[in-house]
Amino acid sequence: MSLFQEIIADKIKRRTILGRAACLALFLLGLVLVYRALDFCVNDDVTRRTRLVLHDFYEEEHLDSVFAGSSHLGRAINAVAISESLGEETFNLGTTDQELRGSYYLIKEAIEVKGVKHVYLEVSIAKLTEKGGNETANFILSDYIRSLPNKVGLITDVFDSDHFVNAFLTLRRGFDPQKVPSLGKLYQTYREKRGETYRTYKPFSP
Repeated sequence: MSLFQEIIADKIKRRTILGRAACLALFLLGLVLVYRALDFCVNDDVTRRTRLVLHDFYEEEHLDSVFAGSSHLGRAINAVAISESLGEETFNLGTTDQELRGSYYLIKEAIEVKGVKHVYLEVSIAKLTEKGGNETANFILSDYIRSLPNKVGLITDVFDSDHFVNAFLTLRRGFDPQKVPSLGKLYQTYREKRGETYRTYKPFSP
């Protein structure tokens, strides 16, 4: 084979490799886009209290104190009134079925992100003696913690290794082959999540 033929063959080989790499990249990008679209419609968190609480928490510029615990605490404590009474910025981090380990990572987040100096922790005897805990509540809490070390810490602390995939892939976690959502339900979730109430984090009233 002449030098000219070798150069042409080498160029063709390079183009073939680049073409295959580009096709693979486009294929993977397509999968990601399809996954995100399905996850957006399947993961119905429109009325989820934890989503609203954590959003409002991160919107705060600075906090002096936080209350951490389950929804019992979330409904019982008026942080705005306490802030006015104490003359400091307080926030209620009560979320649905929050367990002690969830509280721990939320408190870590509050200290690291907001410089919190005082913590008021609700401890439920029932939660301390409960076996297994609420897997869904811990999954949901991990979804909205923004700090990667605390997110991963919660997941690895609470779940066994065979649950890690579900912890990071919300579509895999929320998909039940026995209860495939209808197109109508998917469209309803899509419309609600594209609405102003969802996008501006206002309490949802069905």
